[in-house]
Amino acid sequence: MKANQQMRQLLRQVAYPEKLQHDLLELAHAGFERIDGCFVLSGLKSFAEHVSVKQLGDKTAFENFVNAVRLDDYVDEHRLGSAIYFVREVFAKWKCSLVREVLRAAVSANELRVDVRFVVLRNDEPKLLADDLDAFLESGVLEIDSRENWPFA
Repeated sequence: MKANQQMRQLLRQVAYPEKLQHDLLELAHAGFERIDGCFVLSGLKSFAEHVSVKQLGDKTAFENFVNAVRLDDYVDEHRLGSAIYFVREVFAKWKCSLVREVLRAAVSANELRVDVRFVVLRNDEPKLLADDLDAFLESGVLEIDSRENWPFA
């Protein structure tokens, strides 16, 4: 797991919900579908209907666009805690599917919003985020992948 300084501060005081909001839980448990060699959250596949890998440049960019979840659309409080629980549930579903690829999640948070994005790691394509997460000055940023031990309670 990598996090910038802002995210490390946010994580020290993160509040978690009692349980993950129902729609987020359903989205996580629905799993992924393959579209044009990309992995797309099944509940978000409609976002893939109007854009293509070719239009966005590569598979990572396509997954980044389609697999973007804005927590504000689902919860009013405990957004960062909900995002962390959501990533945990998505990773659990991913591991159960026995997919060989590594799934990476990026969580960004500021006072206005919290977003989560999922992409598959590919050696032949650019990374989702820059190596220096502290270069992101306006948001806390966290990056974690499905092969890591879960670092949160």
